[in-house]
Amino acid sequence: MRQRGSQKWWWMSPGWYRPDGDRGLRTQIFGLEGRVTVRSVYRRVPLCMLGIALGLLLMGAVAGVHPQDGAHADIRISITDQEVVFSVIMNLAFIDEVCETPREDPGALDPVEEPGVRDALENFYRTQNRVSIDGVDVSPTFGEFEVSRPGTELLPLFPITGMRGLIRVRQVVHYSAKSSPKQVSMVWGGYPPDMLAEIEPGQPRPPLALQGQLSAEGVVTMIDFTQAEPEYTWHASGLTADERLHGGPGSADGDERETVRSGGAGSSGARCADHGRSRSA
Repeated sequence: MRQRGSQKWWWMSPGWYRPDGDRGLRTQIFGLEGRVTVRSVYRRVPLCMLGIALGLLLMGAVAGVHPQDGAHADIRISITDQEVVFSVIMNLAFIDEVCETPREDPGALDPVEEPGVRDALENFYRTQNRVSIDGVDVSPTFGEFEVSRPGTELLPLFPITGMRGLIRVRQVVHYSAKSSPKQVSMVWGGYPPDMLAEIEPGQPRPPLALQGQLSAEGVVTMIDFTQAEPEYTWHASGLTADERLHGGPGSADGDERETVRSGGAGSSGARCADHGRSRSA
């Protein structure tokens, strides 16, 4: 999800969406704005046909700008009894803003250059990010490192960053816990300029606001990291797994828990749980 002007829009290929009324969505697809309602989708147009139509619109669009042009990061965090795990996908445009990664061709990443990028990212996590578990700072250890090099089919939709916006790097970072965490504080340290923000001529671009997906105790929550508020603190519920399943101690019927099915930063699910969250400046 990105802030566009004074309103929040969600990206679902191939367009932007925001709530509009009780049961509708306002859409923007490459500059064309319209409204989609539950009635129009389910009573007038079969959902599969709507998907086909939107796909054809994407194929026929020219000179559009993909919402992930510019620096982009997909942040997934999981908290278990044993550890905190970050699985982060960054494009080269994001990496170039937060790390020193000299390359022969700035618009490419040769396989022989991957170790240098990996070292730079590991240094970023050690020095710019911070995770503390129950008040104790924890040093990261590093797992999977993968580079995705897509084709050039979507290159026309990335006029700002070109292939640097398309080439993506996935890094898994582990923070071990000595016991089941009761409180986890996480600080994100890198905020590239938002190249898609709407600004007045001559004004500096604002730092990119990042959204992450946090999974803990069976609940998925969308969280935010911003330059103004770079820290997020999670608190355990204090319930056992069985108590969480049935809504808490002494609950006969149980409480329905809200969860989110969503992508990472840059997209949002329908509902977010408020369980176990706080914000630190």
